[in-house]
Amino acid sequence: MNPSLLLDTKNLAYTLPHQEQRILPMDISLKGGEITIFTGVSGSGKTCFLDALQGQIPLVGGIINHEAATVRIYQDLRLVREHSALRNVLDGLVGKRKLLSALWPHEKDRAKALFWLKRVGLQHKALQPVFSLSAGEAQRVAIARAMMAEPLILLADEPFSSLDDNNAQMVMSLFEKECRERGMTALIVTHKVPHLNGITPVHLLPFNPKVDPSNQAVEVKEQALPLSMPNISSRRGAAAGVFVLFLLSALWLLPELSMGNFSWNMLGNFFLRWIPSPEELANMPWQLIFVGIADTLAM
Repeated sequence: MNPSLLLDTKNLAYTLPHQEQRILPMDISLKGGEITIFTGVSGSGKTCFLDALQGQIPLVGGIINHEAATVRIYQDLRLVREHSALRNVLDGLVGKRKLLSALWPHEKDRAKALFWLKRVGLQHKALQPVFSLSAGEAQRVAIARAMMAEPLILLADEPFSSLDDNNAQMVMSLFEKECRERGMTALIVTHKVPHLNGITPVHLLPFNPKVDPSNQAVEVKEQALPLSMPNISSRRGAAAGVFVLFLLSALWLLPELSMGNFSWNMLGNFFLRWIPSPEELANMPWQLIFVGIADTLAM
């Protein structure tokens, strides 16, 4: 690959789940120092395109060449709501640090996380749990977490959806600075394009993949396996279950304890979130859940 070319695709083809059409997106070439924005309406397949680039949707044809570490900003953010904004940004180092360093971050890592929170205007809310933040603030935490990993390839899925114009412009300026100074390339998919005042180079392209219905996908029929519930009526089994419960809660809250950011309200909220609300129960895809459990047990 060209030294400045960080990611390129040729003749990609993939099939979306539960559909029989083969999707053929346009080829892309992402160079260091540049920003590429794909625009399209909701439901046009932009998120699935990013999934295919990351291997989350299997390809049925084509090639993806990439030469650098990739970090993604997900549309649903994927933050830990009970943890503080600072702890979530520090999670951007997961995979780049050893386990103990991830649980008890070094001061230089904390300083770096605070720096990125300052860059997105949230240094004053560093110790607040994410569930107490607004949607726009949570989105900026997710952006700071991605930047914490110092990626050379940034995939951003609707990173401006909850931001006002000023914050969207601020985030675009942040991306441009990282591209200019570190040689990062950013691929942004969005239906809301921010003002691009003086931000260059930016490639603004419509996302309009072709559909090839001639090559139909093989329909995979999944069948749930019969499940036998373990007998946990004995005292030993009940004690083991309680121990596992407290072990899970301790592991969940350990990062916050190590940072001195703990409260009984946080602990109560942790356990309350285990109980779904009536609305969540009514809308829960039970069939998919049981199939997923069966797949896990089969593996």
